[in-house]
Amino acid sequence: LTPIRDDDGAVENVMLLMDDITERVRLGEEVRRAERHLASVVESANDLIVSLDAAGAVMTWNSAAERVLWFTPREVVRRQFVDLVSEADRPHLQVLLTELAREGKVQEIETRMWAKGGQELLISWRFSAMREEGGRVVALVGVGRDLTEKRHLELQLIQSAKMAALG
Repeated sequence: LTPIRDDDGAVENVMLLMDDITERVRLGEEVRRAERHLASVVESANDLIVSLDAAGAVMTWNSAAERVLWFTPREVVRRQFVDLVSEADRPHLQVLLTELAREGKVQEIETRMWAKGGQELLISWRFSAMREEGGRVVALVGVGRDLTEKRHLELQLIQSAKMAALG
């Protein structure tokens, strides 16, 4: 509302300006619906899904990561991801993440990670870069799969084959 005054300064009329925001509100609802859908997809995945900022700090941590490693998102968000892997794997992972942030090429690595309860797990990670419209890498996304049980079974199979060869 804008008052329109006469020569003496008294309000003679009032001008009302209106802007139809129906379309803006509808688009905002669509964006929120799409965001909720994507968040639901990430949360329902069986694979570990984490997002890191370009410096390697954890930004998001899905429920599969929590289920496998026993760390809640609150415990890992803002922590450096490399701090969650075994000391022996940290240098290689740090180089990989730095390369990914610089070059944006998909990177794969197997790392040993310590679950909150102290159990060492072997996780296969595939990292990719998230880019802004200008092409600059703004975040990193990691999708992981727990290989611990698979490797354990492979070792048992190899041991059985050795025993059979001896017998």
